[in-house]
Amino acid sequence: MKNLLILLVVLPISIVCIGQNKFDENVRIGADLLEQEAYKQAIGYLNKAIKYRKEAKNEYSVANIYNVIAQCNMVLGKYTVALKVANDGLDFKPEYGDLYYTKCKILNVQKRYNESIVCAEKGLAVKPKFEDLAILKATATWELDSFDLAMRILDTVIVYNGKNRDALNLLSSYKVSRKMYEEGIAICTKLIELDPQDYGALYNRAIHKAHLKDFDGALRDMELGMDIDTTLRWIGLNNIGYFIKFEQGDYEGAIEMFNQAIELKPDFSYAYNNRGYAKLKLGDFKGARKDINKALALDPENSYAYKTLAQLLLAESKNDAACENLQKAIALGYNDHYDDEVNELIEEHCSN
Repeated sequence: MKNLLILLVVLPISIVCIGQNKFDENVRIGADLLEQEAYKQAIGYLNKAIKYRKEAKNEYSVANIYNVIAQCNMVLGKYTVALKVANDGLDFKPEYGDLYYTKCKILNVQKRYNESIVCAEKGLAVKPKFEDLAILKATATWELDSFDLAMRILDTVIVYNGKNRDALNLLSSYKVSRKMYEEGIAICTKLIELDPQDYGALYNRAIHKAHLKDFDGALRDMELGMDIDTTLRWIGLNNIGYFIKFEQGDYEGAIEMFNQAIELKPDFSYAYNNRGYAKLKLGDFKGARKDINKALALDPENSYAYKTLAQLLLAESKNDAACENLQKAIALGYNDHYDDEVNELIEEHCSN
């Protein structure tokens, strides 16, 4: 899944309380409100600080305030406002690299990938080894289906810093998508060497191994990951069912894994959907429908569940209803998150 992570820039804390000017005073109040996650109120005071920017000790501290205001608006989901603030900040201080990062982040959220790439290139011209910005550029490049170029960008980041976990993790996920499993295993192994407690890298390495039919190795990695963080054991159980048991054609064994995952995480939509698919493969259409409907009740935007529902309807020769659900899956971003299977099903069953 593609998740938005907002990283608020830390406001300057070396503000002298005695004899503060109006800029510093409003920044201090804004910083206090940020600590309380009162973003709307913080924006008000930080905007006041901008009005007194001539009192700031340097222009970079002002540019930082523009950046924080933009990111606060991102947190509030006000992307148009956030983008305007970022642009205003860049007009004020075009050499302030963090503003390019924030602007590119907004453009990626809005799926304006070509603009994001242009933004990233401008920022990287200012700050050539800005790793986080290069990662955003790689993400936008990937979304435009320039897969090899996106991976080359990440390779460049890793040359700068072989310990950049974000770049390594993203590259590992890209390797899965391109079915480059051996290379993916090597990346995950490096992540595990950097941090032996990285259960996420263990899960990802297990997925690569499962695709290569190394089921024993995949199971070992899954179990190691579950032992490291027992509170997230449900993830490992679901993964064993989906990536190992499904690949082995062991649908009854998969159901047992999903049962355990659901017991630990009763609101986990994907485990219900996966169990529904296993029941479908076993010919239990009634049980499959119940689980798929439960998955959609828990998460009405679960595009994968709409695909599974369509597969059930196709098995029942209800092609028109199946095609409607395949279109829902696409509308909810199935193609962005997963693979081309929905398109293939539409081509096969919905051409008329």
